[in-house]
Amino acid sequence: MKTCKEYRDQAWAALDGRWNQMAVISLIIFAIAGIGSYMSGGFKPATTFSTMQMMGSGLSLVLSILVVAPLQWAMLVMLYQMFKNEEMEEGYLSRTFNLFKGNYSNFVVASVLISIVIVLLAIPTLCIGAFIFAYAYQMVPFILKENPDMRVVDAMRESRMMMRGHKWHLFLLELSFIGWALLCVLTLCIGFLWLVPYQYAATAAFYDDVKAEYYGVDASESVVNLEAKEATDEEEKAE
Repeated sequence: MKTCKEYRDQAWAALDGRWNQMAVISLIIFAIAGIGSYMSGGFKPATTFSTMQMMGSGLSLVLSILVVAPLQWAMLVMLYQMFKNEEMEEGYLSRTFNLFKGNYSNFVVASVLISIVIVLLAIPTLCIGAFIFAYAYQMVPFILKENPDMRVVDAMRESRMMMRGHKWHLFLLELSFIGWALLCVLTLCIGFLWLVPYQYAATAAFYDDVKAEYYGVDASESVVNLEAKEATDEEEKAE
């Protein structure tokens, strides 16, 4: 595995000349998330928790699961494709929304299942289990995009296996952005429009290495594909 600085350098190089385009995508995601935050906190009465506020909180949660999370994952996958220098006929914004539409159902189901697992683990493990599994499932959006026919639960299992021994590495990589985050706060948080794609691109570079290490010879293979190939090979030998 590379150092945190090497992943950040890779991300910086991948974003060269594309920073502002990525910031536009970040702005759209932040705007949608902001609407959800307003709905959950914009109906506060003077002293009581009103029915309107409860409805707003519910709508905010639904918006986060059905729109914000899948859109964030679409941006993450788009940045991985950009990192791998894959050809894109459309612009980055259009590509992100196409990924959002093309993988929507899988992304939503995965987001819901992962959220349930994390919530169920948070209380009995004093949030330690939730923290561990949050990082264990970080590779799910990449796996689902590369294996569209894979079941969500299989993608979650594969991500968990892939991240064995690497959850701490990813945590340190994210932690290495704390200096940039503090600088973004000084810009009234405007800087986060550029920091988010920077961190996502670094995560994409991290996934590329973890995937190559996990699958060994051919990083384009998935567990499902490998099992299918092994079954085919066994059938050929039997014949």
